[in-house]
Amino acid sequence: MEARLFDPLNPPEWLNPLWWVDQPHVNHIDNRVHQARLRSAADIAMSLARQFTEPDHLICDIGSCDGGLLELIAPEFFAFGYDVIEVSIKYGCQVRGVDLRYGNVTKDISLTFAPVVVCTEMLEHLEDPHGFLRYLKTTEVQYAVFSSPHSETAEYHEWNHAWAWDREGYAKMITDAGWEIVSHTDVEWSQQIVAKARG
Repeated sequence: MEARLFDPLNPPEWLNPLWWVDQPHVNHIDNRVHQARLRSAADIAMSLARQFTEPDHLICDIGSCDGGLLELIAPEFFAFGYDVIEVSIKYGCQVRGVDLRYGNVTKDISLTFAPVVVCTEMLEHLEDPHGFLRYLKTTEVQYAVFSSPHSETAEYHEWNHAWAWDREGYAKMITDAGWEIVSHTDVEWSQQIVAKARG
């Protein structure tokens, strides 16, 4: 199942990433609801990054909020992240001490990523997650850790989600975009897919 949760002829204002720029600071890592999926994604990202020897950035967290996941990454992996909420970026840099940058990943094709990217609870916020997945596969990314709620529906979902998927629908979107699924597991309320960029 895949459900578009908005009218494409009249999209809500929050589908524009610039709407989020002035939104309040978001802290996920200190919220028990989000801790398990963030810790799991960080552990998997580090495990994947160990196969790369480049002395450069190995992990990129897309939609990083205030850098809570980045704080879980060991310094040896040179992790960095992107977000569009300015107050969260400032908090991540100044309080968490992580490399967190402003970046509209759906619009700015000059942005660079890393061999391993993390997209936790991010695709469901995009107007065109299918197109973004296809684009991401054309970059330097070799592995991705994706996660999204596994039980949302057209009737039951967070107010600012643009899409909802069950497990089959989420996997189909990712494979249709040209990714090879390595693993697909549940982490509490979230489903987590590790995928490899094909060819």
